[in-house]
Amino acid sequence: NGIIAREINKKYSTIPPSQSVFQNSFLRESLRRIFFSVGESEGLLRQATGTFKGPNKRFWLKNNLGVALFVLAVANVIHFASTGKPLPKERYVPISRDNWGPLPFGYNPQFAAPTLPWRGRGDVELTLDLMGQMDTALRVLDPGSFLSSRTSVPIRATINQVSGTDFYGAPIDDVGPGGIWSRSSQLAFDLFAPIGVGGILTEQLRGIEGAEDLIPRGESRLGQTGLAIQATGLNLRAEVTSALLDRFARESGLLKSDGTPVQQWADLEPLQKDEVGRNPQLLEELSRRSEASVERGAPGAQGFLNIQELDALRIDRGEALVTEFDQGVHDPQTFREEVTKLKLEISSRKSQVDDDFQLFSDTEEMPEDPNRRALVEYYEIYDNATRLSGVVDWDKVERLETQLRSGWTQEQRDFVDRNTGLTEWGPKMQE
Repeated sequence: NGIIAREINKKYSTIPPSQSVFQNSFLRESLRRIFFSVGESEGLLRQATGTFKGPNKRFWLKNNLGVALFVLAVANVIHFASTGKPLPKERYVPISRDNWGPLPFGYNPQFAAPTLPWRGRGDVELTLDLMGQMDTALRVLDPGSFLSSRTSVPIRATINQVSGTDFYGAPIDDVGPGGIWSRSSQLAFDLFAPIGVGGILTEQLRGIEGAEDLIPRGESRLGQTGLAIQATGLNLRAEVTSALLDRFARESGLLKSDGTPVQQWADLEPLQKDEVGRNPQLLEELSRRSEASVERGAPGAQGFLNIQELDALRIDRGEALVTEFDQGVHDPQTFREEVTKLKLEISSRKSQVDDDFQLFSDTEEMPEDPNRRALVEYYEIYDNATRLSGVVDWDKVERLETQLRSGWTQEQRDFVDRNTGLTEWGPKMQE
């Protein structure tokens, strides 16, 4: 009976002090105040380790396998009812490659997460977290994130005040003298905002004019519908940006060069990305996410914002050049030269932004797809024809391009032709 009671305590995360691995009472009481529900975490972790070690390995293997199979079955029912399709295969695997923790892989947050029939802000898909706390052992694969997410309310509030940022990394010291008003607002939300309902309250208050900088940003991607569902105690997740782009690409109905339907954003040609990217709904949602990412100091977010600003600057200055041309300030030759200089200047500045923020990694490997390889070769022409002074030798560009084209197939030439010259300009320049 004693053995059964001990295992039942682990199963329901009700481990008494006599069974805890933390036998030192001072240490145990300290951990209870630093971390949220230490007993629950200990119970769940011991359930997982019991699968590989101890006299009751068979029991815990059967228990944990049963949990996984049951959750996957429920996920399939919900997902099929919502979408008419079975759960995607990538949601059957609890581990996925990522760059967040110390390991090249970590917990897959989409594991056994069905898509719901309701949508979040910007019509993003919402998924339901069915695993709850049963994913505790897998989240340890990213120790830093695991510990950060388990801190108690007072400790989290203290960390935020000392660091001057909220849980997501956004500054909390930018409103009032020394940030007193925004710090006070953050402290109040950290200590007193109820779980679930607090999310709805946050978004409602942020909608008040002048309150957006004072009230901390919450899970706004869920939208009011998602936040209302989450207020019932369920945990929802909004589509991450990569999944959002993949879905818009998939739903675009566009085809790859081999005639098969596009399945993900990476399948799109540059011309197709421009076409899908002009979707107003997608543009608005990406703009909101970009703003939040910059505010929270997400890696590379400021760099991508700088690139967007340089694109806007090119359009504005291009429109000004057209106006000056219409007014007789430039003759045709000078106008073309000024446009070329503008393109080179913006390109150089964007390249510097890339170097500063390390936005795009260069693997120095040519694409396997012959059409995409031809496009890379085309752009390398300009690197090879640029002198040390930064001036492009256009005669060399023409010579190198002629040599390349002679070795390309007609399909490669067509691919390059339709996917170059896509620089965005204003309406006057386009005319």
